Amino acid sequence: MQKKILIFVLIIISSLSIFAQGENLKSVFLSVHSGIFLTSIEDFDKTYDSQLGLVYGLGIGLPLSARSYLYGKATYFSKSGTPLIQTYNFENGTPVLVSETREGSASYTQWIFNGGFLYNFFLSRDWTFGLNGGITYSTISEEQKNNSGTVSLSVDGSGIFGFFIGGVLEKNFNQSPFSIFIEPQFNFSRSDVLRYVGNYGGLNLNVGARFYFKERRLE
Repeated sequence: MQKKILIFVLIIISSLSIFAQGENLKSVFLSVHSGIFLTSIEDFDKTYDSQLGLVYGLGIGLPLSARSYLYGKATYFSKSGTPLIQTYNFENGTPVLVSETREGSASYTQWIFNGGFLYNFFLSRDWTFGLNGGITYSTISEEQKNNSGTVSLSVDGSGIFGFFIGGVLEKNFNQSPFSIFIEPQFNFSRSDVLRYVGNYGGLNLNVGARFYFKERRLE
């Protein structure tokens, strides 16, 4: 009887040890991504034809545990367009729009830096679902020129803080250090520079790939 109890205890200890090793599997990762950004900038499409633009960037994850990471991501967004010139007349002290013309050139760039936490749920060895969120920091630059090439507007701003929240669905490939993912994120930011007052975040929808430096937990 004592021998059976001893064997049973050894089996439990062995199982816990294997489980603990699996729990402790964790790795730093680097990622690259590309996709589209739907900006929340008011009337952005009047100058740049659309609220939508292409983006690309890099990411990093520093493991806190087998499931959780300190998470960072940098995304670059840019658009070119033509400024909309509006002409008004005043009638009884009230401005009335007379005409609208498009002339000159405009360029807009924005870096979006996200920093926070990522927490994973292991759906299977092949699929991992994660939730992330934290702080957003942005830098922006815009320049508009008239037909003669004279700069009519030039803005450079930074320190535009806000927050982000998102999810990620990751496809793993057995023990390969590479994985691919799709990641929708919503960034909300408020600015503090010149005409940039309001929400300069938006929906960031990316696809990308990750590289893990060593073995990590998959289930």
